[in-house]
Parts: sequence; structure tokens; C-alpha cells
Amino acid sequence: MTTLEAALDYARQGWRVIPILPGSKRPALTRWTEQATTDATAIKEWWDGHDDYGVGIATGPASKFWVLDVDDFDSFRDLEQRYEMLPDTRTSITGSGGFHFLFRWPADGRDIRNDAGRRLGPGLDVRGDGGQIVAPPSVHPNGTVYQWDAGLGDDIAEAPEWLLELVCAEPATETVERTAVAATDRPGDRWAASTTWGELLERDGWQLHHVDRDGEHHWTRPGKELRDGTSATTGYKGSDVLKVFTSSMRAAGLDEEQTYTKLGYLASTRFDGDHSAAATALAAQGWGAPIEDPFDTPEWHAAVEQLTERTLEELPDLVLADPDDDMHWQFIDIGPILDGSYAPPVPTLLTRSDGVGLIYPGRVHSIAGEPGGGKTWIALHLIASTLADGGTAMFIDYEDTPSSAVSRLLALGVPREVLRERFTYVRPDGPLIDRQGRVAGQTMARLEAVRADVVVVDSIGESLAAEGFKPNDDDDVTRWFRLLPRRLARNGAAVMGVDHVTKSAEGRGLYAIGSQRKLAAIDGAAYLVDVVSAPTKEKDGKLKLTCSKDRHGTHQRSHQVAVVDIVNRDNGAVEVVVQAPAATFRPTNLMEKVSRWLEENPGASQRDIRDGVKHRPEHVVAAIGVLVEEKWVRVERSGKRHEHFSITAFRDISPLDDMTGSHGSRPVPMGSGTSPKPTGSHGSPVYVVAGELGTGRCIEEPTSDDDRFPVPETTLPAEQTAPPAEPIDEIPNPFDLDADELGDDL
Repeated sequence: MTTLEAALDYARQGWRVIPILPGSKRPALTRWTEQATTDATAIKEWWDGHDDYGVGIATGPASKFWVLDVDDFDSFRDLEQRYEMLPDTRTSITGSGGFHFLFRWPADGRDIRNDAGRRLGPGLDVRGDGGQIVAPPSVHPNGTVYQWDAGLGDDIAEAPEWLLELVCAEPATETVERTAVAATDRPGDRWAASTTWGELLERDGWQLHHVDRDGEHHWTRPGKELRDGTSATTGYKGSDVLKVFTSSMRAAGLDEEQTYTKLGYLASTRFDGDHSAAATALAAQGWGAPIEDPFDTPEWHAAVEQLTERTLEELPDLVLADPDDDMHWQFIDIGPILDGSYAPPVPTLLTRSDGVGLIYPGRVHSIAGEPGGGKTWIALHLIASTLADGGTAMFIDYEDTPSSAVSRLLALGVPREVLRERFTYVRPDGPLIDRQGRVAGQTMARLEAVRADVVVVDSIGESLAAEGFKPNDDDDVTRWFRLLPRRLARNGAAVMGVDHVTKSAEGRGLYAIGSQRKLAAIDGAAYLVDVVSAPTKEKDGKLKLTCSKDRHGTHQRSHQVAVVDIVNRDNGAVEVVVQAPAATFRPTNLMEKVSRWLEENPGASQRDIRDGVKHRPEHVVAAIGVLVEEKWVRVERSGKRHEHFSITAFRDISPLDDMTGSHGSRPVPMGSGTSPKPTGSHGSPVYVVAGELGTGRCIEEPTSDDDRFPVPETTLPAEQTAPPAEPIDEIPNPFDLDADELGDDL
């Protein structure tokens, strides 16, 4: 059973379902507590193009069950010995070897909140209202599959009364929190002694949920309602620390199941965990007041107010506008283009080792690839290189944590002081447009006010989901590009959106997952990442970048434009090296012949193609290899047979176009008929050897009936003299298979 099939089955049982990010236990939705559903249509839309999603179930009264999550079996045995054996109930065996015991939600109105080992003991967690579990057949991050315990049946039992008394929420009791006495004269200690947790947390949007009979303060995190339960506590057994239980505060620098002193909280939420920087700031403040928000200055507020007015003025579909106002229709002076003074855009960012850039300032770009394939490393390398050149950068991160992003940038060699001065990290915790269609003008204005040279959005799919936009809906995708990337690019920023591709390489082509408007909206360049070897902490990575689109023609569509090496250095340092690809032999005329033959004979083996396309077998094999490499053709293995299928019809172009490097081969719809064939100096078809930009060379195909004898070089014009042909035995096997693996292909 697939995870989608399981999700639909759970929904039919009345359980509210959510998608889980692959290789993770985190929901794939930003507002999953609100979006969890039993609606089959919504579930199918979530899984569309995401076959690798895991499945999660939101616990609570709506799903009519809560969960006892057992990870410590000694604590579990102690619990049963103190009371009694738990009844048999539906049970899931987790990927880590623990258990999820499902129990019916109390019918008497009692409430059950999430708890992390405080009520039942260490390793015995409760998933109640506002909680969720990962369910079978999801895959745990360690690679193990979750599964139901078949020996305990499918029925969900009532929890025994003694267990309900332990897990049900206590009534709220208000008490007064006292300040402590400073232990030393250090700035952090003096500040902590004069500041209560209430003053510190409420300033950041936390709400006091209740104070239990032991004096422990229970807090609800920012962005949640009190009814959503406890996210952290202070004052456990009289200690002056904050214990965080939720994973939803990672974006603020707070990790679940961790404790923080007041100085630790300040350092984590304001200074990326740097206690010394927090203490220095407190000393400068006079040691007694909480550190001020770095954006809370009169100059900043004035800039934000000005940009807010402009933001609201320039969104006519979201606010009322003067019908006579034509400010959104730009009447462009084409004089500079006509008189030759216009300078076309040039990619100057994310440069290769030969100095050729891949990213255009002031334009919108995308980079797409498989999960874990190194896309984010490339994006962070773009940020690091921009900072190294004295620029500014912003990272809008929907998928990870600030500590992860900062640690990677430090590994790439960015100094801490540079990150503090010229790098902005943004963690969205809600949409830019609310359900009434109103824009968060202050947020949009603050994003623009940063005026970054480079902005990375990771990822496009998560940003669309946060706005409630569907990735397959053309109108939604167009609106998102206009709302965020285009608005940031208009200030001169090079915007890069990180995107995903379908899990299966079959039919993927050069496109990211979702609507084709994603590619149409790119006014810079779009690149596809192919993984040669995935980067890990222990192993170097190698990636290939292929151009999916270049609006300004610097790089050819479907051509490999760079090889990226991600190299682990000493002391945790990482180096990202972007190099130009090696020159590739591209027999374009023969590639078209192979493509046309495959369009009429899908599923053919390599031997079938060699027999069907009348040409030297070695050249046919080379043509097949390039078509597969550039994703015009895909290969499927069926037993020992390798079957070939056309993804997009390949058609050759004129040698002039290919020599200038301005267009590349154009895709032609299936059944479009015959296109003119390019010819060389004597009307013969041509091959093109593609190398660096603008260095394509034409080599005429032999016209003799016996093609073992090449046409003499004297038949070529001087300006087209070809280099010696590469030895055939140096052309790599396109499938990299041993002879015995090819079977009947030989």
C-alpha cells in the first residue's frame, strides 16, 4: 500500500490526515493543525507529484483518538507496574522501534494536551489536541518503515481511568512569577535577575496558558491560541529555565526538548546562539533591559511606512484603486535599444571558474532537483559569494532552521561579522495574503527595505502552500510570482527560487514539479540539478547543472552549463566549486534521425535502434547517449532489456544558430511533420561539437556511400576546419553497463 492509499483509507475512518516531508517526521504544511483533513480531493492534491510523502494523522477530538508514544521501555514497564497492564488497542510500531498506542478520545469532555514525558515519565509522550503522529507505511529518517502491530487488532480501546487522570490537563491556577537574585555581576546574570520570564516571553508573543499546583508556568507559543495547549514551561521544580516541547519554534532558534536560561533564550532568538554577543549587547544597554529589536529604529520605521504605502498602491487586485490610474501599464522608451546604447542583461552572479555567470541581477531564477540533491548548497554558495564580494543577501527559508542555514554559511567561509551586518534570515510563519485577500503590507515593505543583492526562497512549493496556492494552478502560480519574487527583483535583487522535481525521472524532462507557469514566469534563467553523487558530511558531492531556460540567451536550453563539486575540507569547512562542463560530442543530425525513429518505435532496445537507423553503430550509440544525457530520451529497464522512449522530439537547427550558441535545439511537438535539415558547405548534413559559449564548430557528415572514408578536409571552408575527431573508444557508454548486463541489447 502506498502512503497516498493509506492516507485515503485513514480519511475514510474519520482521521484527519496530513502529508509528511520525505525522510523526515515534519509535516509538509505550514499550518497543518488547521489544514489536516478527511477530504479525499485535498489529500490527492497534496500527493500529486509527491509520491515520496509520508502520511501523518492529527490527533485530538476531531480524529476521535489520542496517542501514548512510548520510546523508553523501562519507563513503560515502571508505569504498568505502578498501575496495571494497558488494554490491547490499535498500535503502530514506529521507525525507531517505539510504539504508538491509540486510545479513544474521552467522551466526558475532558481535554488531553500534548506532553513530552512530564506527566508519565521520560520517554512516555502524549499526543493529544494539537498533536500529530507519523503513520504507516511512512519511512522513518533512518530508513525503517512504520507498520501496524497486526497482533493487537484494528480496534481502538478506551483508556483506563487511571491513565486518563494522569494525562488530562489540570485546571489553570494563576500565580505571580518572581524575579531572581543576581548570582554575579555579569551582564547576563544582572539582566536575568531583573527580568521575569513573563516580561521576556510575552514581549515575543507567548501567552501564559496556566500555572499548575507545583508553580510551573505553562506557555503557548506565538501564533497559537490558548486552546492549542502548552508549548513550553518555566519554573519546573523551582528552576529558572525555559523547557521547550514544540518543534515549531525552530525558526526562532529554539529546539524542542531543550532548556534555556534567560540569557540562552535571548542569545538563541536574537544572536543565533552566540551568548557572548548577547552579553555584550546587554552591557551596552546598561545590563538591565531586554535587548532592543535591531529593526526597531525611527529610520527603519520611516522606510517601512514609505514602502508600505507603495506596496498597497501597487496591488490593485487586492485593494481599491483609482480606475483612471494607469501606473501599472508602463510606456517604455525604445530609443536606447534603437540607437545601440541599451545594454542587454548579463549574468554576473554564481560565476563558473572560467568567469561565465549563471544568474542575472534584478531577475527571477529557479533551480530544481531531487530532495537531498544539493540544491540548497548551490543557493547558499550564491549567497556566500555575493557576501564575499561586498553585497547583501536574504534567505527566506520555509524548509529548515536558522541554525542550519547559518552553520552552512559559516562552513562556506562567511565570517560571523559579515553575516551580522549584511545577511538577513527570514522564517515565514504565515501567509503574505490572509483569507480576506489583504496583503501583509508591513511584512512586504520590510522585505523590500532590506534591498538585498541576492534573495533565495527555499522552497517555491512551500511558499505556495503557505499562501494557500496550488502548485498546479496556473493562475495561483502566476499570482505568487507577481506577489513575491517579481516585487523583490524590481529593486535589483537576483531572486533564486529553490524547487523540486518529480521523484520519477521518467517524463521529468527539464521542468520542476507543478504548473508550467513556473518556467514561463522566469525572466532570468532556470536550471535543473542532476546528482552524480549526493553530498554528505562524510562524502563529497558532484552535481550537473542543465539549462531549462535562459530568457536572455547566454546559455542554451537543454545543454549542461556547469559541473558543481561540493568538497568537504578540514575542520568542517565546505567548498563549492562551479566549473564549466567539458566539451561534448553532439552529432545533432544523427540525434534527429534517432529521435524520429524512436517516435515511431517506442520501447526499442539499443540494438533495435542501431539496426533501424542506418549509420555507423558507434555514432548511433553516441547519439543515443547524448539524447539520454540531455533528457530528450529516457531509458527503462525491463528484465535484461533496456527500452528507450522519446520524452521530447529532438530537431536539429541551422549551423549558424548552433555556432552562435543563441538557441540550441528546439523541441518539436510529436507529429509536427518534417523540419528543414541543416546543411554544410556542400549541402551535406552537419555535426556540431558544443563547447564553451560561442565556440560551436561544424563538422560535415561524410557523403560517400562507404562512410568508412571521411570527406577530405579540403572540402571544408577554412573558417570551419574541424579538429581531429575523438577516438570512438573514448566516447563513454551512455548506460555505463557491463556487457553481461546488456543481455539481448548486444
